[in-house]
Amino acid sequence: MHNLRDLAEPLDARDHLWKIVISANKSLRKEFLTELQRMNIHNQTLFRGLGGLAADLENYILMPEFFVGIEPKI
Repeated sequence: MHNLRDLAEPLDARDHLWKIVISANKSLRKEFLTELQRMNIHNQTLFRGLGGLAADLENYILMPEFFVGIEPKI
């Protein structure tokens, strides 16, 4: 947000920057995450490395059905 604000003229920034807040309960968040996962949009593809992987694993706790039928490789 700071970078975007610094690029715009002080008066223009208010006309062109929008902040959208979506309040969602647990089931709606799960639905959003499922749809984004279906489109291959998730933390691990957006943020490479351990940080993205850790954020993805946190989201997968909400969706254990993704692990059904997956056999661990040892």
